[in-house]
Amino acid sequence: MPALMTPHPKMSLMCSVSISSGTRSPAIERSHRLLLRSALCGDEDALSAWQEWTADYGFASIDEKTRDLMPLVHRNLKRAGAEYPWPKQLEHRGHLCQFVNRDRIRVMAEVVGLLADAGIPCMALKGAALILAYYEELGLRPMGDFDVLVPTEQGERAFALLQEHQWKLDEMLAGKEAEIATDAMPGVNLVNDADDKCDLHWHIFHDCCFPSADLVFWDQATSLKCHGQRVWFLSPTDMLLHTCVHGSMRNGAPVTRWIPDVVTIIKTSGSQIDWERLLEEARARSFIYILQHAFQAMDEVLEVAIPQGFRERLADSPVALRERLEYSVRRRDKNYKFTLIGRWCQLSRYYPKRGFCWKLLNFPSFLTKVWHVRRYRDLVPYLFKVGFLYGWRHLLGKRSDDDDGSGRL
Repeated sequence: MPALMTPHPKMSLMCSVSISSGTRSPAIERSHRLLLRSALCGDEDALSAWQEWTADYGFASIDEKTRDLMPLVHRNLKRAGAEYPWPKQLEHRGHLCQFVNRDRIRVMAEVVGLLADAGIPCMALKGAALILAYYEELGLRPMGDFDVLVPTEQGERAFALLQEHQWKLDEMLAGKEAEIATDAMPGVNLVNDADDKCDLHWHIFHDCCFPSADLVFWDQATSLKCHGQRVWFLSPTDMLLHTCVHGSMRNGAPVTRWIPDVVTIIKTSGSQIDWERLLEEARARSFIYILQHAFQAMDEVLEVAIPQGFRERLADSPVALRERLEYSVRRRDKNYKFTLIGRWCQLSRYYPKRGFCWKLLNFPSFLTKVWHVRRYRDLVPYLFKVGFLYGWRHLLGKRSDDDDGSGRL
């Protein structure tokens, strides 16, 4: 693995173009778009967007999603020299975020140290990794829990070790200890007596849980010291891909969080991103359509310096029908992992060279594993139950975002 990463390098000069593939990203609410521009654009554009937002919406419109964006907005406007009244509860938001993040990163370092003592390398993912490696201040990005990744072959051992040290399964998975399998799920949600929440992963992507899925990411990983512990991080290329894919899920990061993450990665480490490899990894995992929509959504907010050749190749990349269907379900259903389309696409990623008939014959066996159904005869009633609940929610005009059945991972 490479040596220590270099934080915040200067980004090389690149040109920006828009994707013209005909795909259409989900529209971003105007209020969110203005706040994102206030947080991410240069001085003049940021001030203009802020004035427009305060005139049309104001602080009374702030919701849970936009509240988390306020520390970044505040910092960017101060940097632009703006003078404006700022409610005290929002002024303190960044300080509170910094305090909470510092504590969670400390607990994460303890988990990393515990695993390291047992000879298990540990990689920080998502919020903790972004805050430590890309954001300039601890309080600029909130994190509700912390995510760590261990090598796939060490997953069960790491899980057992954390259980021995007072980490237990979150209530959602309670009673399913015997069903945990590293080849069927990306990880588990853990909580300790102090109510600290740790998402232990042995796979990075929910839909890529086959044994060799993460080897390339470990090979490209970089590291730095955190509270005296060596913590591994995804390379900027892989961090960018992971952030885009996670943001595509309905239960993933909201647009007011993942777009700032993507922009921050590109601005701080653009010169270290291997754009050709990004395209190759997305193509190998059937994430091209996700990547196209992610960059389109970013274009709605601001222009980011990205090589023209990459944008053109991304726009021209062919997309399979199942990839389009999967993306539609990802965006629509928070319980995406319980949909047949989602699991069929997952099976196709596991066995890309197998034919349709082979996949069809092995699909029931695959479903019993990923859905933790013990016997084949239980699969039909389980499918009926899932289908009935899914249809009932949509009959009532409710999307499944009211049900957090998919957990934190």
